[in-house]
Amino acid sequence: MPDNDGPLVPATTMRPIIHPAQFFGREDQLEIIFAAWKRVPLEHVIAVGLKRSGKTSLLNYLRFIHNKKKLRDRQRHDWIKQEYNWVFVDFENVRMRRPESFLRYVLKELQLPNDKSDDWTELAEILEDNIEKPTVILRDNIEIGLQLPDLDEQFWGHMRYLGNHVSELGFCVTSRHSLDELEKLAEELDKPSPLINVFGDIKLGPLTEAEARELLGCTSLSKADAEWIIENSQRWPVLLQELCRIRLESEEGEDWKKEGLEKIERYPDLLDSKGVQTLVWQDSNFRGVQTLVWQKSNFRGVQTLVWQDSKL
Repeated sequence: MPDNDGPLVPATTMRPIIHPAQFFGREDQLEIIFAAWKRVPLEHVIAVGLKRSGKTSLLNYLRFIHNKKKLRDRQRHDWIKQEYNWVFVDFENVRMRRPESFLRYVLKELQLPNDKSDDWTELAEILEDNIEKPTVILRDNIEIGLQLPDLDEQFWGHMRYLGNHVSELGFCVTSRHSLDELEKLAEELDKPSPLINVFGDIKLGPLTEAEARELLGCTSLSKADAEWIIENSQRWPVLLQELCRIRLESEEGEDWKKEGLEKIERYPDLLDSKGVQTLVWQDSNFRGVQTLVWQKSNFRGVQTLVWQDSKL
């Protein structure tokens, strides 16, 4: 857990959120997730979302939310009553690419015996025999893990076994792909599905309007600027943060809106995929009104920038 006592709220980094005080929203999704872990046996959850939709930030929040001292005032922390173990696994991490190094990492995180055995089945036995209190393994980028050649059919089969037979063990999985797509991918790779009797299938979409307003309400933005950011970010957390950062670092005037629209073009997956989306930036000056119209259509893969000048 980061030791910084004064995190910038809201975060203006484009990296995944780590400090829980910088996390906003997802109340409905959190209700479902923690409902799966309120009692033993623990259930298993999958959170599905587009690229940059906040999947990794959600997992970080789950493991750090219970430290009340690290939260904002009135930020909820009483989702579950007893103490849990939390292990974060990212399959982009090279240590997760072999069964033995994967299990050594998990054992180390749980402060369990971590011998140097090269037999991963022995390490798995240590894990199974020593989970005595509720433990949740948070697995990020599960589709990458499925495609790693050394994480074979036997490995995933044993993960399913642990998930079905160790009552104190729960999994939370994140992916860009739907549950059906992951099942199909596992079948194509001749591997068992890593999704064991899923309790909750959660979609990570934009924040609600109230959640987006709460995030921006922690800033010094004017009401007009906040409204513009909410509309043009479509309430996606990363776009809210990006536009907020640009506004706070900019001088007075309207130039920051043009920069903001150009920046969020880097996130096409998050922007409207139905029809054409139009975002408008206007700059009033002595010569007239200059309008930037940005149109994007995922259906045809078309992106256009059109400048329109209107002289007085």
